[in-house]
Amino acid sequence: MRSEQLPGAAAGGTGPVGPATANGPDPDGRTSARMLRISMLVLFLEAALLGVGAVVIGQTRPAPVAGHNALGLLALPFLVAGGAVVGLALSSGLVLPVVRSGELLARRAGGRPLWWQSALAVAATAPVAPFLGPWWWCGGWAALLLAVVVTARARRGGFVTLLAWGTLAVVSAGTLGGAALYSGVLVPYTPPRMSAEALVGSWTDGDGGTLTFTADGRVTARGVRYEEVGSPDSFETVSRECTGTGRWVYQPSDTPWRQSVEVTIDACSWVPWEVTGTDTDPVLYQYLGDPDAWDLYELRRAPR
Repeated sequence: MRSEQLPGAAAGGTGPVGPATANGPDPDGRTSARMLRISMLVLFLEAALLGVGAVVIGQTRPAPVAGHNALGLLALPFLVAGGAVVGLALSSGLVLPVVRSGELLARRAGGRPLWWQSALAVAATAPVAPFLGPWWWCGGWAALLLAVVVTARARRGGFVTLLAWGTLAVVSAGTLGGAALYSGVLVPYTPPRMSAEALVGSWTDGDGGTLTFTADGRVTARGVRYEEVGSPDSFETVSRECTGTGRWVYQPSDTPWRQSVEVTIDACSWVPWEVTGTDTDPVLYQYLGDPDAWDLYELRRAPR
């Protein structure tokens, strides 16, 4: 007697239903463990591509120079471990269920698994759409669907192939991004070039603190934050507010990245203020507090 076979269940899974989805291996070597590894790798590569894009685009946006913290390197293994846990949770709780549910619905209701998986991906990401906005939600849906499509085709040897092509894609994206910045296709950000005349006036932190520079080199502070060591036997800093008068000097440089404003008030202590922002919205900034935290403190030009 000839045994019946579901359409598309033959080796290769080329029919509308696709390969079998039992927990054990199918004729092409697909297993739950192999699908889980492939899914986690896809999510990692997508995160890497997103990171490369964020770095490249970030080079074109106004931003202060980040505070350097050598202790941050110690957190790298924990970040990697945390990312693996998140990838495992998303793969086992979202990607694999969408893969298997789409294949099950295709067998029972007809149609192709991809159609059902696309609809399930929409339903799975819909609850977070109001928090992400339409563009980020579409990106999240596409990322999930890509992980579903690749995971559904997990086969013996697929992990190494995906790792090779994925690594090439990430490296290529970084190379193209760097070339775009170097060639001027994407214009890298540079801080606005300031001058002593342009600095004259009041600058505010938006929370009541102001620095007022006058043309004769005098400065008046009202409630501007600064940090000082809490006690002689402790390296912990304490945030305080400075109110007083003193002197200020603009320090130009051959590059806008190194220009600064030195403010000297006897009752307070600051490192030189650096410049970021744009020509129409310049910003004076510095980092306060514990070097492990780097609290960014900004002053913007007060409305005249």
